[in-house]
Parts: sequence; structure tokens; C-alpha cells
Amino acid sequence: MVSGIEFCERKLDRISLKSSEFLSERNNLAGFTTSFAIGAFVSIQVSVLRTSPTIGLKFMISSLGFILYMHFLVEKIWWNLQLKQNEYPRSKRFRNLYALGKTVVQTFVLRFIVLLGDLVSEIEDVSYFLVLGFALIFLHLVLLSKFFYMLEDFGLLDGFFTLFFGTATHLYRSPLGQFLVMLFAYLVLLVLHLRYAPCCEENHAKKEEERRSRQEAEKIAKEKDEEEKRKTEKERKAREEEEKRKAREAEQKAEEVVKKARDEAKKAKEALVKARDEADKARDEVKKASDELNKAREKKDMAADDEKMEADEEFDKTSKKADEAAEEDNKAREREAEAIKEEEKARERESEAVGELEKLRRG
Repeated sequence: MVSGIEFCERKLDRISLKSSEFLSERNNLAGFTTSFAIGAFVSIQVSVLRTSPTIGLKFMISSLGFILYMHFLVEKIWWNLQLKQNEYPRSKRFRNLYALGKTVVQTFVLRFIVLLGDLVSEIEDVSYFLVLGFALIFLHLVLLSKFFYMLEDFGLLDGFFTLFFGTATHLYRSPLGQFLVMLFAYLVLLVLHLRYAPCCEENHAKKEEERRSRQEAEKIAKEKDEEEKRKTEKERKAREEEEKRKAREAEQKAEEVVKKARDEAKKAKEALVKARDEADKARDEVKKASDELNKAREKKDMAADDEKMEADEEFDKTSKKADEAAEEDNKAREREAEAIKEEEKARERESEAVGELEKLRRG
């Protein structure tokens, strides 16, 4: 019994290692799975011929369908994960190690299922494959929730087929009948996989193309947004520069206005000083003319009769000169008043210009 199981394991390892070179091509899936089934069949038949059928051997034969099912399960999950991560080794040595590791995993799972079958077989009303089928369906539901990109693969369908054909196989008591039912179930699953594998690959390719198109569209949209941001930033900087330029020009104009107002205020002040000087001179002239007029009046009053005419003429001239001085004083006073007004206006204009300049500088 032990030698038969070891022989099966060696045979399975050898066939799996030899078939691992075909894993990279979808068209060789049938050849690989067929060689796997033939190896299992040969191993089990050798075990049946060399040993008597026992409960463990019975469940070993009944689990042939599950071996093939586990091939699909481990193959697709592991293979798709490796392809998704782009980590599947390309060299022959690592491909063989990959196939060997997969076979070891399948062997341990098979031994666990055989042990589970021994435990379940003690209950008369419970079908071993009924429990196994439900377990596989639950397992696939969990896996599909984790690896949702494998929805096109027929993992859940495999579980239902295992449930149905496994229950049918359990009705047969002969190992040959169980093997034939399981072989038929495997062939049905193989046909389904080979029939819909291209569709699955097309769907995967279509989804991959859609994903790439979406990424390209997102990339283009992102570049467009960045270009819009750069354009907006450039326009904002241009507006700021234009506003600064206009502000500098307005400030320069305001400074020129202030300078002009200060010059006008300075000229008005100079004109006021000049007008005041002229007014002072005019007042001095009026005072001088008034003194001369008083002297002429005294001289006229004190003059004799023969000198009276000459004194009157001199008094008239002095009086006329005093009137002219008074008139000139009035004009000087008017010019002084006008100069004061102009100087006040110039100061007001200067204050307004300075206020506008300060306002521009603060703004």
C-alpha cells in the first residue's frame, strides 16, 4: 500500500515536471491535463492490482475527480496570480520547481481530503462528496470574493460539477464505476474549459485594453488639467505684472503731479514775497508822499503873497504825487492779496497730490 502511494507520487511528480514546459501556452492545456489524468489513472490501477481494495484506497479512487479539480483550482489561481504579478519564471529550471511545488500542494490537499473522507464515511446518511461539493463551492465563493478578476473562470461551475458527479459516484460501489463517472465529469469540465477559455482570454484582453484606455484617458486628462493650471498661473502672473506696471505708472504720474504742485507752491510763495516787498515799498512811498504833502501845506500856509502862487503849484504837484503813491499802494495791496490766495491754492493742490501719492503707495 505504501509503495503504491509512493509510486503514484513519483509518477505524478514526473508527469507534472515533464508537462510544466507547456504551461505557458493555452493550446497545450488539454495535453497537460490529459497526461495528468493518465498518470493518476496508471498510478491508481497499479495500486489496485498490487493491493486489495480498502477504505483508504476506495476514497483514493473516488478522489480522482477531485485531483483533476484541484489541478484546475491550483493551476488557475496560482497561475493567474503569477501572471498578474509578472513573476512567473521563464527558465526551465524554475518552471520545474514551480510544477514540483504545485504537485506537493496538491498531494497534501489530497491527503487531507482522504482523511476527511474517512471521517465522513463513518456517518451512513451523509455523502462524502456532498460535503466535499459544498466545501468546494464555499471555497470558491471566498476565492472569487478575494480574486474577483477570475469571475470568468469556471471555478464555481467546477464546484457544482464536483457536487453532482461526486454524489453520483458515491452511488457506485465498484472502483471502476466511480473512476468512469469521475473521468466523464472531468472530460465535461475539460470541454467547458477548452470551449470558454478563449472567451475568457478575450474578456481579459478586452478588460486589459479598457483599463489601458482608461489609464491613458486619465493621463491625458491629468496632463490637460496640469496644462490648464499652468496656463491659469501664467495668466495670473501676467495680470499681476500688468497691475504692478500700471501702479508704478500711476505712482510716477502722482509723483510728477506732486513735484509740479510743489514747484507751483514755491513760485506762488516767491510771488507773495515779491508782492509783500512791493507793498512795503508802496507804503513807504505813500508815507514819504504824505510827509512831503504836509511840508508843502505848511510852506503854502507860511508863504507870502508873492510866493503864494508858486507854493500852490508845488502843493498841487506834491498832492498829485501823494495820490499816485496811494493808488500804487492800493494796487500793491491787491497784488499781495492775490498772491496770498494763489499761495494757499498751490498749498492745497500740493496737499491733494501728496495724499493721492500716499494712497497709491498704500494700495
